[in-house]
Amino acid sequence: MIVGIGNSLIDLTFHTPSLDPFDLTPESAQILPFNQWNELRDLLGKPASISPGGSACNTIAGLAGLGENTGFIGLVGNDNTGNLLKKHLNKINVDSYLASSEHDHPTGCCIVIVTPDGKRTMATCIGAASHFAPHHVPANIISSANTILLEGYLFDHEDAQQAFIKAASTAKEHNTSVAFSLSDPSCVRNHKEPILKLLPLINILFSNAEEAMLLTNTSSPADACSELQKIGITNAAITLEDKGALTLAENTVKHTPAFPISHVVDLNGAGDAFAAGFLFALTHNVSFHDATKTANSFAARVVETHGSRLNAQDYASTKKRLIAQEPKLLS
Repeated sequence: MIVGIGNSLIDLTFHTPSLDPFDLTPESAQILPFNQWNELRDLLGKPASISPGGSACNTIAGLAGLGENTGFIGLVGNDNTGNLLKKHLNKINVDSYLASSEHDHPTGCCIVIVTPDGKRTMATCIGAASHFAPHHVPANIISSANTILLEGYLFDHEDAQQAFIKAASTAKEHNTSVAFSLSDPSCVRNHKEPILKLLPLINILFSNAEEAMLLTNTSSPADACSELQKIGITNAAITLEDKGALTLAENTVKHTPAFPISHVVDLNGAGDAFAAGFLFALTHNVSFHDATKTANSFAARVVETHGSRLNAQDYASTKKRLIAQEPKLLS
């Protein structure tokens, strides 16, 4: 089983011609207090879609869509939104390990604004998820999993940082692999030192180029790989947008080109899909370097559609394509 730990959110997706009417930094992920978030929500009008979201949850949903045994750990409020999230996880065959907040905190919601170039800007009211703490980590689920995936966005909260230490330490004790996604450059800027303290417990690091360079104080993804090796990271995958990805494994760095994309519709969730494809390949004994091909192909399919996830029919056809490209995925 592959289990994700991250922000438990509902995504409200909007398509707008421009960000000009809104006081938002393009392509950023911003945390807003409820009142400010609600004002932005009113300005945007009716969302194009409402769906469960969150970075780790998107990755886990992708893995479930590809047929893997999955679960998700997080914290929601005692409200209808929290109940909706639990029901949706069950509907897509993800085992729900969502705890309910002991206090009067609402389930978190994320506004995702997509512009015509397919790029996304996010504004989130974290709600209950910001109170995720060590006692919300079910040690029995961690110890029985093959892999856990930790979401960098959750690192914004000190209690959650301690929860990650507990989860990763428990995983290490039971030979459970630990994957960690840096999630966003802001996570690295704001929490670099706590992230560096967590890294010794990590088996797989997911990052984009900017995040990797910020973490290592370097000016190129290749130099970032060298620095990651020096601080003990043995396996890392660094996405390079339309230039593909770099992988660090077995003391070597390899570049894998991007998969051709017919038309970019929505880049929201591209990194989450990359991680899903990558973990899917590793689960089927594809080598770390070669897993990038599957990851790139799966991410390419997701950005050709609206939203961060595929429907059941598209998952089925995409899985066939992935297997045709990498026969080991049949094992």
